[in-house]
Amino acid sequence: MDQTKLSEIKPVVSWLKDEGCVFFATQSSWEWFKRRNAVELAESGALILGKGRASDKVTPHISQVVLSILKRNSIESAKRLEQKAFQE
Repeated sequence: MDQTKLSEIKPVVSWLKDEGCVFFATQSSWEWFKRRNAVELAESGALILGKGRASDKVTPHISQVVLSILKRNSIESAKRLEQKAFQE
């Protein structure tokens, strides 16, 4: 089990400002990505979804998990393009 210190958990808005901006140009682009990948982000322990007025929180490995998801999605897109090119 991942041993994350409470002091290492921060609000998602802080992460977006500090590191997440590399992946997401806007808050809206993050929200779209989160909706599509919430289960994987939460299961990995990288995202703690807020309830009610509580904001979402992230753990230190959020950037690595996001990068992994983006890479996987990119490979899947490339495979679809390749298949389409061979079908033509």
